[in-house]
Amino acid sequence: MNTRFPPEVRLKSDEVLFVSAIHKETLERFAKSNKIPIVSRVDTWGFICEEFLDTEFSDEDMEQVYQLLEHEGLDRDFERNR
Repeated sequence: MNTRFPPEVRLKSDEVLFVSAIHKETLERFAKSNKIPIVSRVDTWGFICEEFLDTEFSDEDMEQVYQLLEHEGLDRDFERNR
């Protein structure tokens, strides 16, 4: 389980299940009582899409996003390398 919104559960089979936010507290209690780790993961798709949102996006903001994506193993020159 992680702290994204909506809450999601990642199974050992790598399947991802999304849970309604109204069940978040119940899911957290279940995870704790069953010793299932709660993990916070980077929202990679959110960062990829960030510059296309209807907001101002400075060069500094873009550089920060590139650095976060590189930390996740994604190359900033992905489009040029395809």
